[in-house]
Amino acid sequence: ANFRTVAQALVDVIRANETAVHSVVVGATGYNSIDALLGFTPLNDSDIIYTFHFYEPYAYTHQQMSWTSTSLPNRDFPIGTDADDVTTLIDAAGDWSTQHNAPVFAGEIGVSQQANSSSRCDWISTIANLLKDNSLPWFYWGAIDLSDGFGFFNNGNITVTDMDPCFGTALGLAPVALPISDLSPLRIDCKNDVTTFSWSLTTDEPAQLNIEGFHEGRKQWEIIGQQRARVEQTNYTHIYDNSGRHAYYRLRAEEVDGTVKYTDPTRNTCLGDHQWTVFPNPVAGGTFQLAAAQQPIAEVHLFDQLGRLLTHWPAVDMTAGQSEPLRLPNNLAKGTYWLRVLGAGGELHWEKLSVAY
Repeated sequence: ANFRTVAQALVDVIRANETAVHSVVVGATGYNSIDALLGFTPLNDSDIIYTFHFYEPYAYTHQQMSWTSTSLPNRDFPIGTDADDVTTLIDAAGDWSTQHNAPVFAGEIGVSQQANSSSRCDWISTIANLLKDNSLPWFYWGAIDLSDGFGFFNNGNITVTDMDPCFGTALGLAPVALPISDLSPLRIDCKNDVTTFSWSLTTDEPAQLNIEGFHEGRKQWEIIGQQRARVEQTNYTHIYDNSGRHAYYRLRAEEVDGTVKYTDPTRNTCLGDHQWTVFPNPVAGGTFQLAAAQQPIAEVHLFDQLGRLLTHWPAVDMTAGQSEPLRLPNNLAKGTYWLRVLGAGGELHWEKLSVAY
């Protein structure tokens, strides 16, 4: 009976001490019961989000759980007035939200794994549709519980192949793919004008892999090979018979959900040893030195990680063994960039440049 008074006092303390405005989540008594929320008068605060837990009928959703206070026998859903009862409760929560112009969400929903699979599908479909019809967001409790709980993913894996299909359909879940991990840089091996790329990655879903080379003429990355990542495979190779075409290569990995990952560019060692040194690297003061080991430099370009040209020095004239100071553009953000170095004899190389300020 005193809870509303206590809740209001707590919110007042939060408002008096917070340094930025927060939304505060408030539930009612009775273990956040929906019945208690329906009898709750909203607090005197305009930024409260109200919540309830929904496990009705309790005797169905908690059947055969070892941790409940009493042993609940197996039963199905719906029986008797079950469907009407849950409809009345959730519709009432939607009406309460509308009446008080206050956002409400279901902080927990769930159904026992001990219930038979057909009735579990009936329950989650019924509850999900009622929540959707009343514009009530939800959180499913214990989705990956392996036993003695509410889980609907097998083996504790959050993937589309391990998900109970009727739960995915009812809850509107898109195919779930864990991200590609342990993606290694491209390794390059050259022999008889043939380039062999190799790399490793781990994925739990098929993914599209593109091997890309940076095209000097068009100043953009282009696809030179494709493969599909496979769940059971970790090591990959790709043979390319034009080793001198690109100075740098990278791997683009596109996951099922559209997420894209890139490896850092790998210099094409088939072109021979590079001829220049960049220092200091990282750059901290806006100026760096470029030293020629064997021959003068004709032209230098600076690109960002997306391949966009930021600036260039058209005529860096120097003799071998000396260094030339080059000034970076003003307001250049901290990060990693690439120098395209064109030698007087047409030799082309790339150097990674880190900016530390």
